[in-house]
Amino acid sequence: MFMKNEQTKTKQKINDLYELKKLRLMEEQNEHLSFSQKRRIQKLEDQYPGYKAKRSREIDEQMLHDFPPNYSQHPLNWKPQKVVSQTEQAINDLHELCQLKRDAELHKPMEHLERARNKTRIENLENLYPKYKGKSSREIDEQLLHDFPPNYGRHPIKVISNREQKINDVNELRQLYAELYYPVVHRSLQEAKMNRMRELEFQYPTYKGKTPEQMDLQLLNEFPPDYRKAPPVPTNTQQVIRDLYELRRLKELLYGENGVIVVGKQYENMKARIAQLERMYPQCAHMNSNQLNNILIKLNSNNSYSSVPQETQATVHSEHIRQTRNDYIHQYKKTPQPIRGTTTGFHFDFPNNDERIRFLGEQAGKGREFIATDDNNKVMAYAKDGILYHGNHEEFKKGDKLQSWNISKEEFREEMENQQTGPKCR
Repeated sequence: MFMKNEQTKTKQKINDLYELKKLRLMEEQNEHLSFSQKRRIQKLEDQYPGYKAKRSREIDEQMLHDFPPNYSQHPLNWKPQKVVSQTEQAINDLHELCQLKRDAELHKPMEHLERARNKTRIENLENLYPKYKGKSSREIDEQLLHDFPPNYGRHPIKVISNREQKINDVNELRQLYAELYYPVVHRSLQEAKMNRMRELEFQYPTYKGKTPEQMDLQLLNEFPPDYRKAPPVPTNTQQVIRDLYELRRLKELLYGENGVIVVGKQYENMKARIAQLERMYPQCAHMNSNQLNNILIKLNSNNSYSSVPQETQATVHSEHIRQTRNDYIHQYKKTPQPIRGTTTGFHFDFPNNDERIRFLGEQAGKGREFIATDDNNKVMAYAKDGILYHGNHEEFKKGDKLQSWNISKEEFREEMENQQTGPKCR
């Protein structure tokens, strides 16, 4: 009877540990675990402390060691995972330690139980590999490259000593900052971009908090022979033009007749940026967008308009605006801004001028009639019968550029209604 009870307990323990192993495997494969499953992991680890904070493969190996006659025929018929070589195992373990350290350094959001498990796992791995104890993720990464040169080729973290990689990374950080410092258009940075920016700031702390121009100058100073593809640092006149262009754009968006609806934090950010630019250029503080446009024309009399950011926006008015809006969100992963006072107009922002033309042409090809206008409500293009036309009624051809025509949307619609050929929108 006693022997039978012992066999039952052994069987129960094998099943419990198999369940723990299965849950751990789900966790390692980034599968979503419910709250009850996470509680079950904690309960099983408390019940069997010898298996605490171990990965599925380690649980498997430990079970083979603890139950040699039983574990090969337990009721769930589990096949143990293949045991890798010691070198591969060490690389995998240290790779995991590197990732856990990196998550901790970046303060990655996680639940309390997961944080505690990660801390225990770090301690176990550091005890297993004392040479790597107390090192940061970057130091672990560099040590791995030194200890396993032929094997550790696909390391997850970029090494700072790689000059080309650093230039590419800082250029990426520079671009992310540019989207914050030059909000010529509305941009809601996606969470992935924000995380990437924090990651790069952590990796290159000397570039943290700098403007794109400051990063550009520092890169040129730090890598004079290598930094060939750096965008030119703007001259003072060009910078003034950029700043005033941005100020004009922001005022038009917030206060113009065809301005967009902006609320919450985005509105506060735009207001703060306007105030900052007005402090930089007090003579322009009380100017409206039209007055600022006149100043820009004067400034550009001796400078090429190429120094001003390309027009990459379009306001689209259409009875099919919801379908157009959905296509835009699907393609660019951001939401266009609705136009005040109408339900058939949205303001769209594009990465570049070619994308703007491509998107409008695609919408026309889907048979959606619309009128596209610029910031001043001047017609740039319209779509009719699946064809994209210029504002002067000429069919849009490959290589053509979008330009504003001296006719407002209202005048254009009235003209087209008289001809009974225009796109339907309000």
